[in-house]
Formats: sequence, structure tokens, C-alpha cells
Amino acid sequence: MNKIPGHQGREETGDEWHAQNKLSLTVFGCHAKVPNASGGHVEIYLLLVSEVLDHDAQMANMLINKCITIIREREKVGWQSVTKLWIACDVGPHFRSYEDAAHFLCTLETGPVHSF
Repeated sequence: MNKIPGHQGREETGDEWHAQNKLSLTVFGCHAKVPNASGGHVEIYLLLVSEVLDHDAQMANMLINKCITIIREREKVGWQSVTKLWIACDVGPHFRSYEDAAHFLCTLETGPVHSF
């Protein structure tokens, strides 16, 4: 996840504006190689953009869940054939927490939305 600064405005709106009158976005990318429902595999590339600027474990887990949901709902994807989920992340603190470890090792494996 990266903050992408946008262009600056002519005036600052006030001290409460946390991005100092800049437009900031969170960008989260995903690449998936999953079984095709009709045989073989399909590769999917996702880029999620959000105005939520929290770079914490909860936001990281929510974005991972969103990617899995989008992939799972694609017609060409044979989700019932998925037996392994490999997640590779950068070393930011939002991916190195106990909350993420619990999410990766327990919630994703046993959760009703992502059960394998």
C-alpha cells in the first residue's frame, strides 16, 4: 500500500485537513493465478484504490479480503479447486502484526467467506 499524493490546491483549508490540501489515496495491488472453471488457469490483476489512509493491519486485512472476494466471484474462476492460498506482502508494519498472523493463519482458513 502506498500513499500517492495528488496535485496541490491554491489555498490550505485549515489545520484540521490532515493531508495539507493534497489528495492522498491508498493503492493496493494483487496478482492471482487461480484455476479456471473450464480447465487450466486464469491470471487476475487487481488494483484497489481507496481514500482511507490507514496503513494498519485492519486495513491491510480488509483489502486482502476484498481481493479474495472479487477473485472468488469471477465467473471464469473455479474457486472450489483452490487448495492453497499464497500471500506475499512487503515488510511494512501493517503486515507484520499479530493481527495479520491470526488473519492469515486462522481466519482465512476457517472463515465462512474464504473457506477452502
